[in-house]
Amino acid sequence: IEIIVTYNVNGGNALSPTNKTVIYTGTYGSLPTPTRTGYTFSGWYTAATGGSKVIESTEVTSTVNHTIYARWNANTINLTLNNQSATSAGTGAVYYKYNTATYYSNSALSATISKITVPAKTGYTFGGYYTAANGGGIQYINASGAFVNNPHTALKSNTTLYAKWTVNTY
Repeated sequence: IEIIVTYNVNGGNALSPTNKTVIYTGTYGSLPTPTRTGYTFSGWYTAATGGSKVIESTEVTSTVNHTIYARWNANTINLTLNNQSATSAGTGAVYYKYNTATYYSNSALSATISKITVPAKTGYTFGGYYTAANGGGIQYINASGAFVNNPHTALKSNTTLYAKWTVNTY
């Protein structure tokens, strides 16, 4: 019996073809590896949640056309904070799971933070962290150390942010 198996990429990028034909009691055979920005593919499953994992050697036990679903794990993103020659360093890096608004001070994701410790530079005022040197690009951490502009969704891969310094006038 021939069965059509449809791929549900579950938020991933579209596949072509979108299905394949398998044989009842045969195996699923070669399966595509979809992609999704900010996530790592963790396999195909018989249900969107729950269900059983399907791999190339899994026996086809259904006699009807059915769908298999992609599952994803959010990537851990590392924001390196380049303080641009600060006198006191402040926080050097921030970590988070992509698309999850919880920030951590370590790569083990075990110590949550709501803001960073800001650096200091003699004779200058700190103005936050930006995507380009000296305050260029987009700001993701403000002058008080709080997260702004949703880095957890905007920054999809490891990124270096740069401190903005304004010289003090006396």
